[in-house]
Amino acid sequence: MPCNLFVVVELNDGKKETFSIPVNMDSAIYEKKRMQELFKSNYVIFSTDDDILAYPSTSIRSIRMSKFLNSIESKEIDTFLPLSSFKNVHQH
Repeated sequence: MPCNLFVVVELNDGKKETFSIPVNMDSAIYEKKRMQELFKSNYVIFSTDDDILAYPSTSIRSIRMSKFLNSIESKEIDTFLPLSSFKNVHQH
């Protein structure tokens, strides 16, 4: 089942970049693996129609992702977030 993941990358200089990424939830294992690699990588890389954008992790203040994971059970999310992450929190 295809859906879109919306990612907002906020850089250390205050600039924000927003991306819409098609995600195929039928391949949930692949998506989990890709998320695990994101947390390990020194770069966050986006390929658009015209460009390849590579952001060094050191220049990123934050990354916000939409909850495309609605179709994945909450306990499954725990399997690919780093052990050090706080889970099931509420933002106020």
